[in-house]
Amino acid sequence: QCGQLANATSRARQRRDQIRSRLDLDNDGDRDVDDLREGLRVIADLNISKAECEQLEISKEGCARLENVSLALRATFDVDGDGDVDRSDVSLRFQAVADLNLT
Repeated sequence: QCGQLANATSRARQRRDQIRSRLDLDNDGDRDVDDLREGLRVIADLNISKAECEQLEISKEGCARLENVSLALRATFDVDGDGDVDRSDVSLRFQAVADLNLT
């Protein structure tokens, strides 16, 4: 049983390290505000034009799907509904979590 527990612990540590690595967007070895900023920048900049689709030889249907996904993703993170993903969206999201009262 000790061997099984050691293997499970090792797998859990590997998975934890993989997740941390994926969330460390600026590749500085930690998950912090800079990673959050980089993630927001990527989401805010997420947009693909029809010209880019043509350059990448993406079909019209594929381009439409990419556009729909990017719009949905931006809408998800645009908490204040002002059309962009910025600091105010993060503040509102944290405020909503802080105000959450489970009884």
